[in-house]
Amino acid sequence: MVKESVKRKIDRAIKDIWLTDLCREFGEGRFLVEADIQCSLYYHLRQRLDSLFRENRLYICSEFYVPGQGQRGQYIDLAILEMDMCLPGLLRERSTDAAAVIELKYGGGDNWVTSDFPKMKGYMDVFGRDCQYYFGVIDLREMARLNWLDGRSRWARGCFTELNAGFLDGEMLFEVNSFNGLSPDLQHKRTQCNVIW
Repeated sequence: MVKESVKRKIDRAIKDIWLTDLCREFGEGRFLVEADIQCSLYYHLRQRLDSLFRENRLYICSEFYVPGQGQRGQYIDLAILEMDMCLPGLLRERSTDAAAVIELKYGGGDNWVTSDFPKMKGYMDVFGRDCQYYFGVIDLREMARLNWLDGRSRWARGCFTELNAGFLDGEMLFEVNSFNGLSPDLQHKRTQCNVIW
């Protein structure tokens, strides 16, 4: 079982990386596709939390396969999992708990974000509500608002965070919209992205 204090440290790191490192790297033109964001987030999490991960038997897994229940399986962009390496079988079968599930989106289009919410709800069915879920979206269009959910989304309460980015009035902004109650000082925090490309 992943300790609550560990989940809080992971939560703070994910939100802070979104608002600082990923915002800066987007402005520098480092992201061409969604996989670039995934690689960057993986790198920064390892840089900041590697000792915490080692102390708590936590591993970051990219493209972690989750078998489907009545449908085909899904691949999670990034999952932070507690592992017991003494268990037999494949590495993915050695997971004993999940600290975080992270899905990322990059681009723009109609329904391209909201179509992933059922997938996120499905992950909640697999890993439970003790796991924290992060949905990072960098939308390259001009937006009326950056967040996709509001307080009426009961399924998101207590365990879900939107990591949003998009253009508002011509400015690229990164922000955190969290429903998990962790890191309250980062809730609704917004960072202006200095786009140099």
